[in-house]
Amino acid sequence: MSRRRLAGLDLGRTPREVVLQRTRIAGLRHHPGERLWRRLGNGEPLQLRREPDNPHDPLAVALYWRGIMLGYLPRRENLVAARMLDHQRCLQARVIRVLPDSEVRIELKMAA
Repeated sequence: MSRRRLAGLDLGRTPREVVLQRTRIAGLRHHPGERLWRRLGNGEPLQLRREPDNPHDPLAVALYWRGIMLGYLPRRENLVAARMLDHQRCLQARVIRVLPDSEVRIELKMAA
């Protein structure tokens, strides 16, 4: 067996994308997102925007769908995404599950 191939993994290849985290959208009820959550479907792409001047959280990362703000990454979970966006890293976000009571689960990936 090749040293580059171990337990079925091809170590010579770089993955095309890496899942950084799975979480929920925070503050959905405080933004137009609550009215839109029923229109969100699994796989819907979201845009990430840093808000370094946010008075409540200098690491704030806002989430948008079709140009409409839905909410934020949870404060306790936004450090890595905020730092990566600050360093111009390409992050992708998408809806992975829409739950009752206006909860939306999302996934963040880093493109390789």
